[in-house]
Formats: sequence, structure tokens, C-alpha cells
Amino acid sequence: ITNTGTINVERYVDNGTKWQLVSSPMDAEKSEVFLGHYLNSYDEANGDFNAEKSRNIDLNTGEGFVVKWADEFASGTNPLVFSKDKPFTGDKDVILNTYTGGDAESNTYFHLPLGFNLVGNPYPSNLSMVDVWTYNRDHALGNDIDATLYYYQQTGGWQVYNASTNIPVDDPNRFVNLGQGFGVVLSGNNALGGTLHIPNSARSHEVGNGFNKRAVVPSTSNYFELNTNTSFGSAKVYFRFNENSTSEYDGLFDGYKINSFDNLPNPYFVSSDNKRLAICEMPQSESIDVGFNMAISGEVTFSLSNVNDFTEIILEDKQEGIFTDLLIDAYTFTYSNEDAETGRFTIHFNQETLSEVEELTGLKIYSNSSNVILNSEKELNNVEVELYNISGQKVISKHFEYLKQQEISTSLKGVYILKLTSDNGVYTSKLILN
Repeated sequence: ITNTGTINVERYVDNGTKWQLVSSPMDAEKSEVFLGHYLNSYDEANGDFNAEKSRNIDLNTGEGFVVKWADEFASGTNPLVFSKDKPFTGDKDVILNTYTGGDAESNTYFHLPLGFNLVGNPYPSNLSMVDVWTYNRDHALGNDIDATLYYYQQTGGWQVYNASTNIPVDDPNRFVNLGQGFGVVLSGNNALGGTLHIPNSARSHEVGNGFNKRAVVPSTSNYFELNTNTSFGSAKVYFRFNENSTSEYDGLFDGYKINSFDNLPNPYFVSSDNKRLAICEMPQSESIDVGFNMAISGEVTFSLSNVNDFTEIILEDKQEGIFTDLLIDAYTFTYSNEDAETGRFTIHFNQETLSEVEELTGLKIYSNSSNVILNSEKELNNVEVELYNISGQKVISKHFEYLKQQEISTSLKGVYILKLTSDNGVYTSKLILN
């Protein structure tokens, strides 16, 4: 059927001060659509945003832009109206550019990773993130992008979704909306650039379906989400032990943490190669460092959600000397925007599952302030009690001919591993001493 009239596709933007990612569902549309708004394009080669002031810039389908309502322009319009004779349909190939701006690890303000490209949904419909990535993995020129895709929410800043592992596991926003821009990262920071293939088959008209069209149930084993709440907004990051991943950034499993445009909190995990991660998957280990920044000072609370297979997740605040088991309590601290981003927080994990020692039944070990309490249902003989810090150094060694109830006084503070050896067996436990 040939259309001889004009078709309008509308996209609403927030009337406040929030930046939003947008894209055009119409070929040959011009930037005059954004009259009354601030408009920025993204320069992949230099890793930075550029303000666009012309009304005659081509809005190519598949290209992403950043827009914000300009209150001082009385002529500002809402909704944005993309108006042509035909919306885009069919497969779309988007050329991805590589970073050539120098030796920087990332864009310094937003911490956009090298190889980041801002692209867009080219269709007048929603778009499945899973199907876009799966198509790129399986078809044509190969998979030029990492598995995590990036989009933006006004209430939570940059969001992430890993299309290979379905993390976040309960994220209702596993889609790119009509008229929405999103980010991808070139695999291995490919110096030659690449191509993003967006298939028409990845379109979705039912928001309620989400984007997991495959009959695969996401694995949530060894998984938790770290929530960060402030009076200015909230954010969360995602962690999973995965023996198929590495402690360094892995494009199949991990996702970068990107700073938000606004005064929102920016928590992140720190990989062994010092990358800032919003999705962190790694082999089982004793700890992971947590970084944090925010444009303004204020009170911040860490808490957990969707925890599976962890019996202990201990947050250490090195600045305050406080240890908190986040499975039991949330932790609130005061943040100054002059603080260093890293070095203050570490999360420690319960490592009993890695121990090969035999667990004694009927033995309870716990702490009271900086003291260690041992309570056994039956008397133990020839007992050696050793306490190690998290670096593996022995800090206390006590011998008892027999033991049933015993308190060991210390002046220690922090996370320690206690090992009890006796004629009856061996036992290890992690303790927090305050």
C-alpha cells in the first residue's frame, strides 16, 4: 500500500531539567524537531558530547541523541513530532566508531568506556535488547558489540542490561522504547570500529512481554543487587559469582558503570583491571572493592535485594572502621563530593563453602564487640584456636587442654577468620570484631 499523506510519530520528553536519550523513527528527519530543547550529539572518536545549535542536522535512524527541555524557550514543544510519509521499517545497520582521542581509559566526566557508541531505536515500536544482541552474535559480520546494553532513566541515571545472562534478572526495562537512544560498546575496544545490526525481527509491540523471547529462565545463583538510596535519587549495581568469567572486565558478562547526567548516586564494583562495573561477574573470591561518587554531598544508604546463595555479605567502611552484614542491616554514611571515589568500601564474602575442613557439630562461635565467644555442646580436647586477618596473617593463637565455653578477649577490629582444631575435628568461621 502506498501512503500519499503524512504520518506523525510522537515522543514525549520530560518538561523538567532531566536529560533523556532520543532517536528518530523517521529517515531524513531534521533537528528542527527539537526546537525549544537543548540537543547534544555524541562524538565517539573523542568520547564526548557536543551541543548542536543548527535546526538542519540530519537525524539518521539508528543514531542516538541527548535532549533536555529548555525552559527559557517559550516555543518548546511536547510531544516531539517526527513527521514524514513513512516510518522506518526493515533491518538497520549502524556503523560504530572507535575512540581515537588519546590514551584515556574513558570519558573523564561520565566515565563512558572506550568504544562506547550512542545509537538509537530506528522503529516506531519497542525493541528487544536480547534479540538485537543475539542477532549480532549469530549473523553476518559477527558480533562487534559486548553483551551489555546501556539506556537512561530519569529517576535512576544510566541503566544496564546484559543480553547474554539476562542480568538484571528482574528488570522490567529490558527494552528500548520508541524514539529512545541507547548505548553499546565495541568488543575489545575494536580499533577498526564495527557494525551494529538491528533486525526488524527484534521489534516488539507488547511492553508486557519484556524482551526475553527465548524460553530461557535467567540463572540467579550466587547473585545479589546492591542498592544505593539518597534524597536525590537511587541507583543499583549487580553482582554474581560465575566460574566462567574472570576477575577482569569480560565483555560477555560484565557491564560498565556510567556516571549519570544529574545529581544521582554512582555506585560501582571495581574489577581487578580497575574498571568501574555496574554488572560484575567473577569467580568466587573473598572480597570485591566498591567505589562511589556523587556530584553533591549528602547521606547515602547501601542495602541489598534479590540475594541468592550468600550467607554473609559484609560491607567494610575503611574510613569509619565499621563492618556491616548487609544481609541483616542497611548501612548509612555521609558522603562528601571531595572524597576519593575508591578505597573506602570493600565487600567481604563468607568463604566457608570453599573450606575443605570438617565442620564440628554442636559448636557455636560468635563475637561480642571485640571478644570471641566459643560455646560447644560437648567438651573438646586438645584445642588450638587461631585467628587470621583477611590477608591470611595469624594474629592470635591460643591453646586449651579442653574447651566447652570460652571467651577470648582481644582489642581487634575488622573481619577475621577463626580456625579451631581439636581431637574432635576442625572448624572455621568468619567473625566481625568491632
